[in-house]
Amino acid sequence: MPPAPQGAPAGPWNPPQPGQQPGLPYGQPNPYAQQPVYGAYPPPTMPPPPPGGPDKKRTAIIIGSVLAVLLAVGGTVFAVSGGDDDGGKPSAGAGKKGSGKDGDSAEIDGGGGDGDEEAGARPGDDGLTGSGGKGEGKVLWQKPAPDVPKSGVDTPGFWLADGSAVKAALESVTAYDAGKGKEKWSVELGGPVCASSLNATADGRVAVAYEGEKKDRCSHLALIDLKKGKKVWDKALPEGGGFGGFIGTTVAVGGDTVGSSWFGGSALFRLDDGKELTDTARISGCTPNGFAGGGTFLLRSYSCTEGGRLQKLSSGGKVEWTYQAPKGFNVSNIFSADPVVVSLSDKDNKSGGILAIGGNGKVRSQIDLGKETYRPACGLRIMSQKLDGCQGVAASDDMFYLPTEDKKQSGDGFGRYNEIHAFDLDTGKRKWKSAAGDDLTMMPLRTDGGNLIAYQRPTYEQSGRIVSIGAKGGKPTTLMQNPAAARDAENGFYSPFLVYEDGRFYLASDRVTGTSSGSPEKLLLVIGKG
Repeated sequence: MPPAPQGAPAGPWNPPQPGQQPGLPYGQPNPYAQQPVYGAYPPPTMPPPPPGGPDKKRTAIIIGSVLAVLLAVGGTVFAVSGGDDDGGKPSAGAGKKGSGKDGDSAEIDGGGGDGDEEAGARPGDDGLTGSGGKGEGKVLWQKPAPDVPKSGVDTPGFWLADGSAVKAALESVTAYDAGKGKEKWSVELGGPVCASSLNATADGRVAVAYEGEKKDRCSHLALIDLKKGKKVWDKALPEGGGFGGFIGTTVAVGGDTVGSSWFGGSALFRLDDGKELTDTARISGCTPNGFAGGGTFLLRSYSCTEGGRLQKLSSGGKVEWTYQAPKGFNVSNIFSADPVVVSLSDKDNKSGGILAIGGNGKVRSQIDLGKETYRPACGLRIMSQKLDGCQGVAASDDMFYLPTEDKKQSGDGFGRYNEIHAFDLDTGKRKWKSAAGDDLTMMPLRTDGGNLIAYQRPTYEQSGRIVSIGAKGGKPTTLMQNPAAARDAENGFYSPFLVYEDGRFYLASDRVTGTSSGSPEKLLLVIGKG
């Protein structure tokens, strides 16, 4: 590895710091830590739910005009899913552009399918299925969490494709009917899934990494066709995992290429057959930092002494452009791959700001954060290569959206609220802000034409809701109020990946804890209009 960069100035945003052990098969971080916490390798998580949620630890990143710290606090993971109807383009991912037209967000389909299965309690659930009062959405279906040790197990991977909701968990990838929850197919793997691509390709293929034998933590790679329900190929990652194993493995898909990286190594593979590609794009003297998928291309980040690099790789791993960060700084997070929005930090995790990179690899703008403090959700990590793991952000062709930290409500109460701020990607300037409301907090999910779709978290008194914010900001408009009966279930996920698509709200667990306080722990919960 090259020596760490030196002497970078402080900046407005700070990603996670290393310090804690990397996630091992059943490792779990301290759920009660309140001091600054240093990196681990659970899935990315979101800021805290309001009072009344379960006392479970999640993580979040603080962004601001001064050096920020990573807090171990409660919260949820957010995701974005753009695309057509159930039979259309597969979708998943965070901070991506929605495919709907202006105003589409207000048009909600029934979400419940044709209703050939009886509603109400079903085997293995807790009676929530079918619940929902007047003016509320309805719990369409749910899946219980698998039995795991009380130390917990990571369960990364959730996608929508071809009318299916597809979830990776333990040693399998399983598809369920998106409206009714009936199992459609399941693909078995040779070990527990430990990493997954954030997005599917346009034709519905995803990559997952799973645990190998002996000391190899995350050393095998498989490509799954979500439309056919079949494994396309399956292979071991190349030798050279570093420290005798594969730590912090991540995987991304883009165009006709799969990229995988781990602490001490990286590789490119041909999407169709898994053949390892000759990596002619690799930069000498730099350490690969990870990949992010951008639909028809991959982004790859490097740590370099003279300033980090970010490459855009097209077909077969060909370099389209390379961005070089200022000396002493590296790309620490990829908030959006299309358009490209990244954060920079130095070896001490002092910020180099948030940048939009244009189509030629040049800086399009630097986001003007001012004196505000922002808090998207980026997972704690050490030696992890997960650059595209930040949730609670969203981007369109010309806009970028960030949530502020929770702020104390005026008066003598203990209430908290926050805002979402919208930034122009051409100028970096803030265009508008929208407040969640008294005692309410919210996070971006995705864009929908000129509108922004966001999730308003549950409170003591009410369940969460899906809201829309117009192209000029203003007060959020409710698209769907989640059932009051499901409030505890919403808060009960340790680390959910959240997707709102076609009038359905999916909560998919990225980590099963093996413990339960109150209702049974869930792997999936799906809410829609009844």
